[in-house]
Amino acid sequence: MSHTPTPDWTHEIALCDLFLSYDERNFHCWDYRRFAIAKSDISPMQELEFSQQKIESNFSNYSAWHYRSKLLPLCFPADTTLLHVSAESSTVQEEKLLLEFDLVTNAIFTDP
Repeated sequence: MSHTPTPDWTHEIALCDLFLSYDERNFHCWDYRRFAIAKSDISPMQELEFSQQKIESNFSNYSAWHYRSKLLPLCFPADTTLLHVSAESSTVQEEKLLLEFDLVTNAIFTDP
């Protein structure tokens, strides 16, 4: 994409949607989606909802779970001044972590 003067990120993301509909665990496509999203005007919260939809359609989609794990610190960063961790640490607000734990627990006991 560095050779294209004005990449159409909306189109690139739509292609990712299409390819993920064919193979929802294609980690190359998930990785490219992260790249395209970073270049677009789509918010991490919108992507968190996208990952939620993918997980709801298939709880064992570990690529969607991984993607979600990378979005949570962006959407719900913990206040690192209260913690003994560096500001660069990928920490998530405790209440959101507890909700994620419930979601994962339900997925474990729901997926055949």
